[in-house]
Amino acid sequence: MLPFTSDQNTYIAKFDYKIDEMGKHNGSSAAIYRMIARTAFPNSPRTARQQRLPRNSKGIAAGYTGVLSANIVNTFRYGLTRAGNENTGVLASNYAWFRGYNTPTASPPEPLVSFRPHHR
Repeated sequence: MLPFTSDQNTYIAKFDYKIDEMGKHNGSSAAIYRMIARTAFPNSPRTARQQRLPRNSKGIAAGYTGVLSANIVNTFRYGLTRAGNENTGVLASNYAWFRGYNTPTASPPEPLVSFRPHHR
């Protein structure tokens, strides 16, 4: 097992507000930023590879709630999350990969970056 350090930072902001004075129409919004970074160090001095695995995800959300009558309530929610994964470090050899043209037989070395948006 490689020795490693780990940093975990999460920032959250949430805002709720009343659209009218009666409190029948309310809105809300929220944002989150999460950065988790894990750094792995080599086992011996002859191994010169240091690997960093940052995971930086971001998300926003918005919502609306309206009380239209005593038995009718209208709600709307929307959220967008971007999941980010990276694999950075020193390459052990030359490497080229063209998505859809050739697929590597082994797992790809660093650096590798992927971002995936998710709508909700």
